[in-house]
Amino acid sequence: MDIRKIRENMGRVKVYYLKGKTQLALGFAVKGLKELGSATPPTEVKSAIREAIQYLSGDESLANLIKIPLTYQPGQENQLLAILSKAYIQMEVAAKTEEHAQALVRKQKIDQNLVLGKKLLEQGKVSDADACFNEAVNNYRNEHRLFQMIGKSLLEANQPQRAYPYLKRAVELEPENRNALNMLDQAASAREGNA
Repeated sequence: MDIRKIRENMGRVKVYYLKGKTQLALGFAVKGLKELGSATPPTEVKSAIREAIQYLSGDESLANLIKIPLTYQPGQENQLLAILSKAYIQMEVAAKTEEHAQALVRKQKIDQNLVLGKKLLEQGKVSDADACFNEAVNNYRNEHRLFQMIGKSLLEANQPQRAYPYLKRAVELEPENRNALNMLDQAASAREGNA
């Protein structure tokens, strides 16, 4: 048992809880209790645990997961560790589910703006299409082919000037992508021809 480590971890509970990072605070409480093992904690560790638990007990999201009042009774550290560990895992799963849902919404926005942009190009509304493509790019995280798709659409609509920066970005992201390289060359040649 490393008393200094346990006290540090329990101290971090307060710091992260006050920053509004309950999951991180909870993680440090679990870490501190694991470090304790099955040993009986000395008085200074008991007071550090008690203070950390007082902060965590005030969190509504944690209270909803645990469903029982969160308190610390010396001698019940292992039961407390089990309760907090379970709550931490549940919070982690919930956060990942939320991230997945947010990613889905973001990708739908990319698709919607890409489709709308192509339709607007077909109608000759180039500036409006470009605005849609910019909105799609604003939602970009790691969908590298997006830039190639936009560049291709603009190139096919005889807009090499507008296609060039998208295709340049596509090649920067995927230097081995032959299609993007060829389209970039096409766009560059067409730009020079129009100059």
